[in-house]
Amino acid sequence: MDIDIHIKGVVKSSLIDYPGKICTVVFLSRCNFRCPYCHNPELVFDEYSSELPDITIDEFMGFIDKQKKWLDGVCLLGGEPTLHKGLLDFMRLIKSKGLAVKLDTNGSSPQMIKDAIDQKLVDYIAMDIKNCQEKYDETTKVNVNMENINKSIKIIMDAGRAGLIEYDFRTTFLPRFHSKGDVQKISGWIKGAKKYYIQQFKTEQSLVDDTLKDDKTFSFKELEEFKEIMAKAVESVEIRE
Repeated sequence: MDIDIHIKGVVKSSLIDYPGKICTVVFLSRCNFRCPYCHNPELVFDEYSSELPDITIDEFMGFIDKQKKWLDGVCLLGGEPTLHKGLLDFMRLIKSKGLAVKLDTNGSSPQMIKDAIDQKLVDYIAMDIKNCQEKYDETTKVNVNMENINKSIKIIMDAGRAGLIEYDFRTTFLPRFHSKGDVQKISGWIKGAKKYYIQQFKTEQSLVDDTLKDDKTFSFKELEEFKEIMAKAVESVEIRE
């Protein structure tokens, strides 16, 4: 089957990647951000991901056909899935099997997100909010088109209000890049959002920048303070340690 997408890994069953559902997790190669704390460097950099063999569409769908009676959905991760031209066709194929689709994205491709929603190919979208707007380039280590990020936030929130999708926003926090003041700015930026996750930075994982493994992390008390700030702006806030 000829779909322009590169599957580099699959977790056959997960209870944590799609809220309330049992899902298969699909890892796609390539990313247009270079967040130092990302724990999937083998998917971010082409020189690494090109060394990993592709799992073919036929192989993956053969697995889905055998296991779909035990699954509720498929979660698409990266890298950044929206960089793949065949993403919508892949989603359509998954939906044809009666499974829900969750997309994890950095929000850099608002048109792809809108198309997926309009064509009813996605049921849940999780979008990373990397930092407050003025610190996006510093945090991602690239020049980010913030107009696209803002468009994606609006598209997702509007679709959520219309009952077209479920969604959440999330930020991974670490002291090198984030402060309480940044949390306050993020809360104003996504005010009215349905759900937001505060994610603790994990030092033990493989990272894009391994020097961060020596960094300190925020204490649970500090994360609770962030939660109090965010709770004034969004409907539901949870901490993921």
